[in-house]
Amino acid sequence: MKMFNIRRIASALFCLSIATTTMYAQGKMPSWVKKTPTPKDAYIGIATAIKPTPMDTVPFNPNYKEDTRRSALWKVANQLPWQIDQKASLCAILSMKGMYKASLNEVLFSEIQRSPLFSTYQEWETETEYWCYYSIKMTDAQQFVENLVSSTMATGERLYAEAKSLQQQGYLYKAAQKYIETLDSLHPAIFRFFPVANDTGYVDLGSMVYESYQNIYKGITMTSDVKAFPAVYGEKIPGEYAVTVTQNGVPVRNLGIIPEFEGIITADPTTDEEGKCVFSIDNVSSKSLNQIIGFKIDTEYLLDLPLAYGCNALADYNIFPSLKLPVTLFNP
Repeated sequence: MKMFNIRRIASALFCLSIATTTMYAQGKMPSWVKKTPTPKDAYIGIATAIKPTPMDTVPFNPNYKEDTRRSALWKVANQLPWQIDQKASLCAILSMKGMYKASLNEVLFSEIQRSPLFSTYQEWETETEYWCYYSIKMTDAQQFVENLVSSTMATGERLYAEAKSLQQQGYLYKAAQKYIETLDSLHPAIFRFFPVANDTGYVDLGSMVYESYQNIYKGITMTSDVKAFPAVYGEKIPGEYAVTVTQNGVPVRNLGIIPEFEGIITADPTTDEEGKCVFSIDNVSSKSLNQIIGFKIDTEYLLDLPLAYGCNALADYNIFPSLKLPVTLFNP
């Protein structure tokens, strides 16, 4: 009786195996599985994977279908008409200097994956293999590339104008943030030269934004109407005073200022709408006859470039000014 049950179970398992194989291989095998098509009006991408089984010694990959589709789409992406500029684009300039770390193909591929144009594919599988097939018309691909470039550049131009306006108003922190936002928006198309007119002719938009970011804090000056402070040890210096920060004659607003003094000093943490940092000296607690009140720009909150650009263009903080005001003790 037991032997009969074992035979029935074995027979059932054999039938299940046949049914499973039929299920995986059902339908006619597509022609693109047997031979890669070579159309003159489309870009083709085909990838295949060996499907994992319970008997595999390597760890099971639950994302094998997604990985295969990505491989097939990657093959399409490498055929698209990107028209990469090798000399004057921002990508080319930074790459020559070793300052661009991202893979351009990866940048473009991320845009492709988000596009509805590349969301349709065919697939076919057997019990042991999985196949994925992409076919994109060349005209559609060309339109996708041109739309990507034009929309990217339009956004970049708009954000760049906003950044320049903020800088002209003296909001340098906000302008720096906007320049970074502009570079992020231009990233999918920095391989193309996009001409923008300036005083000397035409320059690349991406290069112009990058240079503007590099120079955002240059030309800053820090001054004070008071040149020196007479003081008495252990006492307050009467009155309020101010340090004024400007860039090309424009007040620099909301810029962090750090005072340095051995005594007790109260100062506004940022410049006001007139570019002034108001401060008072509450106590001269050092007995040194000649002392210094120093002021410097707070660089802690300065923003780095996006990681793809390799490094922070503002790493050299020597471009920032500082101010030193003497304090001289006297015996009343």
